[in-house]
Amino acid sequence: MARIDREELRLLVREALREALGAGAKPATAAAKTSVPPPKANSLAAAIHRAVSAGRRAEIDVAIRSRDDLDRFARDIAEASAEPGIKAAILGGRVGFQPVGGVAAAAPPPPGRPAAPGPAPAGGAFEMKTGVLTETRVVEIARSHRKIVLGTEVVLTPLARDKAREMRLELTRQKP
Repeated sequence: MARIDREELRLLVREALREALGAGAKPATAAAKTSVPPPKANSLAAAIHRAVSAGRRAEIDVAIRSRDDLDRFARDIAEASAEPGIKAAILGGRVGFQPVGGVAAAAPPPPGRPAAPGPAPAGGAFEMKTGVLTETRVVEIARSHRKIVLGTEVVLTPLARDKAREMRLELTRQKP
């Protein structure tokens, strides 16, 4: 049995309700204006079709949380572009795509390819005079700084050191 994704199911339910109730049906002129034939099973194509049918530029939300999601999105675009009206809408800029949702767990880069550095956070060096620098704290600091200056009384955990190296954060210790 084929799985239907949530958006496609919603579209089908709305269409069934519109037909059953007869309320809110589109005028014949609006249906005649659209040059895009109704999509088959591709939910992305269905979303693009709805956007083009509305007659104005639309942003379509796309959830990219993993490499598999990105691959699926690329395949869906390629499949949807087989229909000339949808391809024209994408290339003409009448349809845009907007990422939604956070990145769940970033997949490691493929072997042999270095990790792409993220955007450089703003801010200078973060100074820590006393306390314990943990892995969690390193992640928090890395959101806004590229360098951590440690006081002589700061205890640096091994995991924090490893995480800083992984995140390409510079650790320096103040001289006594």
